[in-house]
Amino acid sequence: ETGDGYGSCVHYDDVDCSYLNGLCQDGLCNPSDGECYPDYAAYPLSTYCDSDSNVSTREHCSGLGQCVPNDAAWNELIADSKVSQSVSSSNFGLSPYMTVNPKSGGIERSYIRLDAASLLGQTLTSAQLRLAVYYTGSSAAGSTVQAWYCPDHEFNELLVNWNNQPFDSACTLADTYTLPGTVTAGIPETWHSFDILSEVNSEISGGDGMFTLVLRSEQEGTISDNSRYVQYITKEYSDEAYRPVFDYS
Repeated sequence: ETGDGYGSCVHYDDVDCSYLNGLCQDGLCNPSDGECYPDYAAYPLSTYCDSDSNVSTREHCSGLGQCVPNDAAWNELIADSKVSQSVSSSNFGLSPYMTVNPKSGGIERSYIRLDAASLLGQTLTSAQLRLAVYYTGSSAAGSTVQAWYCPDHEFNELLVNWNNQPFDSACTLADTYTLPGTVTAGIPETWHSFDILSEVNSEISGGDGMFTLVLRSEQEGTISDNSRYVQYITKEYSDEAYRPVFDYS
């Protein structure tokens, strides 16, 4: 405000704090002193940001205004395990591998629990689950893996088995991936990607951000041998470069 020359104090102009706006902060005027200060409220820790347009780097807001590399903030996968029909009471939660197998009498499914609560209220433009493949059966090429979205199905990684698995009619098909070829054991070089954008946006707009994905074969129960299984790497794998990745932007 400023004097009008006739003894009155009148509004002159708003304080412009936009010069403080950035990827991880806004400029905010404090009305008590008229000064501009950085405001981080809309950009808490783990808010997605991109300072260099490099798709190979992952960045999040630090919570204090900086857009920083922060791979740990992207580790939203909190549980994974397979369940096996042939050993229905066994748990595989600490295994470095999980499997999708359509074999009749020996069906195997993979369970993945994701926590996207840090994204609540946002709208993403992409969201994928990416899994490294360690091994496949000799006839796996052309077979299809389904990713099912289960919004309210939590599971205990150390207790889940075939008998208590939470997969049911509340789960909906999110995406499918048809294998272009086979993979032999060794250093993983093949990744399978599942598009879960619609499901994640639904979860972070109307849910709590917590959900489970179940991977199963489209040919469950129709194959008589182990020729079409897919063995994926879990978060327990020794080389973190090949652990499951939840990629989003």
